[in-house]
Amino acid sequence: MRLLQRTRTRLCLFAMNRHDPSKLHDCSPNIHDPSKTVPNSHEQEVLSSVGRSFHPGRQIAKDSKHHCEGNNCLKEIVPNTRLDLQTAQLLGFNSFIPRFATAKGEEMLKGVNYPSGAAGIRDESGRQLGDNISMNEQLQNYQTTVSQISKILGSDTAAASYLKTCLFTVGIGSNDYINNYFMPNSYPTTRQYMYTPGQYAKVLVEQYSQQLKVNDQTLYQGGARKLALLGLGRIGCTPAELASFGPNPGSNCIEKINDAVRLFNTQLVSLVDELTKDFKDAKFTYINVYEFGSADLKDFDFKVTDMGCCGGRNPCLPSTTPCKNRSEYVFWDQFHSTEAVNVIFGQRAFKTQTPSDVHPIDISTLSKL
Repeated sequence: MRLLQRTRTRLCLFAMNRHDPSKLHDCSPNIHDPSKTVPNSHEQEVLSSVGRSFHPGRQIAKDSKHHCEGNNCLKEIVPNTRLDLQTAQLLGFNSFIPRFATAKGEEMLKGVNYPSGAAGIRDESGRQLGDNISMNEQLQNYQTTVSQISKILGSDTAAASYLKTCLFTVGIGSNDYINNYFMPNSYPTTRQYMYTPGQYAKVLVEQYSQQLKVNDQTLYQGGARKLALLGLGRIGCTPAELASFGPNPGSNCIEKINDAVRLFNTQLVSLVDELTKDFKDAKFTYINVYEFGSADLKDFDFKVTDMGCCGGRNPCLPSTTPCKNRSEYVFWDQFHSTEAVNVIFGQRAFKTQTPSDVHPIDISTLSKL
């Protein structure tokens, strides 16, 4: 085992993420539990994407499907954002961390990934695609890891001392919109049945809050003391949503979806403030992924912003031939950004470029506290 030190923070990062179509995904070892994540043909069509889990630390909540082509993969179920990969590299990580299903012994001390295809904050999100490991279930898996770390280090006290120096990243919620709220034929949460967008954002963040702090099955009670909460990106600009709903006139996005996402993000910023006030021994920050996407990406030499390199606006299947100039595309497939975009986003999460990138501090600063 190699455990690196960076100021007061160990190079261990606990991350909770889900498949986030608005975010960036890339090839790297991913973490999922094959016994719990059961793909089916429909899921393969909807979630075909680039992305693997690379959280040099603990990752809890993620999803997707992949097949490798150069630096982009489409292979198992569970991606992680390239934003996480880029951030991990900037923190000094030089190897991937094990997934929960295979992590053993002291290798857990460098981190464990816990993602699952189509998983969300709500237990039912993504279930139309088959089984997945929801946020609540992934938190249970994390508690299993905490118990194992206690045995490795000799006591619960030693484990707590170790965990409080680690960095946790949490990114969850996209599937609660893509594979729940905006699928009224499969779920009753949408406006005409149960919640307005504002009500849904409030309910969703309230449940998220419970998962972070309240009982024994939470991150805080499990030892997390440095947490970066990733906001949702511009889901309404993904090729899949454009294909399903059609863009607004004069726009390359579906604004009703992005409006709903902004409501969630606003609630999430308030949650960070609440957590900071309630838990004086912990540090929380919000990473404004939505803001990262506000830049005119054509200024970065991206030529295609509304189609995936693999599949265009159709699913990226194993038989699909991807484009050869992926660095000119914003999206790899229907949902996930290319590595070129992910690098830009990851750098901004790590070291803020504008005051609105984070609230209140960037990951570089958080890691040193």
